[in-house]
Amino acid sequence: EEPYWWCSKCHWYVCDQCVQEMPDKATSKQVAQWQPGGSPKLDALVADLVRDFHLPNPFQAGYTVKMNWYPDGFSRVSPHRHDNWTLLVSLGAPRVLTVDRARVLMEDGDLILFGTQSHGVPEMPLSGGRMSLVL
Repeated sequence: EEPYWWCSKCHWYVCDQCVQEMPDKATSKQVAQWQPGGSPKLDALVADLVRDFHLPNPFQAGYTVKMNWYPDGFSRVSPHRHDNWTLLVSLGAPRVLTVDRARVLMEDGDLILFGTQSHGVPEMPLSGGRMSLVL
């Protein structure tokens, strides 16, 4: 089965024209955009990541920093891919992150940087809540 963002019409990933026609991705996470000023600790973390990884400043550049909340171990997201690099920080309970065929155990405070590889979060029933901050 092809990853979620594969456009069968264009034969490419993340087709802006066709994304509206695609079926919903199997997911049970909750997504929100990070907004400056909502949490001083998250603001400080984002500022540290921007500084340490020499990223464009989201306070000024206007790109989206996502917060994915997985309330329990049954929350998941099917493998999918993006047409950009991803910097992900895991906060909370340990969860497995799949990146292509690798299974990476992400614990509280762990950070991973990956490219356009397929990635997802499978169910992990004995796990608690987790948030990932994604730049």
